Amino acid sequence: MSYKSMKLIKVAIACTILPLSFAASAFSIRGLNDKCLDVRFSGTANGTPVQLWDCNGSAAQEWYFDRGRVIGIGGKCLDVQYGIPYNGTPIHLWDCNNTPAQNWGFINNFFQGLGGRCLDVRGANPANGTPVQIWDCVDQPQQKWRLVTN
Repeated sequence: MSYKSMKLIKVAIACTILPLSFAASAFSIRGLNDKCLDVRFSGTANGTPVQLWDCNGSAAQEWYFDRGRVIGIGGKCLDVQYGIPYNGTPIHLWDCNNTPAQNWGFINNFFQGLGGRCLDVRGANPANGTPVQIWDCVDQPQQKWRLVTN
């Protein structure tokens, strides 16, 4: 494949991802078994893990969207750990810094981020406390999400 063809493919992929930018109201992000994307122990420190948990309406499950960023408790951004675009890389909160590790698109019920990989529930395990990660996008329930206004 030529360099020009690869560049065109990259542009086409970039154009299919819708950057997130919604009104200022909070959303819950619901996934596998209708459980919510949740910040562990409502933590606000950099590196706090993000997990799946029963929806409970807490601040740990409120998310806002701004210019391709998913913003959670304490104004921290949903972030791919260390900016590593490999399958299995954990998702956590981090100070918003406009790096590619914090850019997300939402299309057809998938959150697509770094390396074109999708937000994924580790091992498709619906148990409370299961971490989320990035993984190659597949049409499976562990990567399907829906936004619910709070």
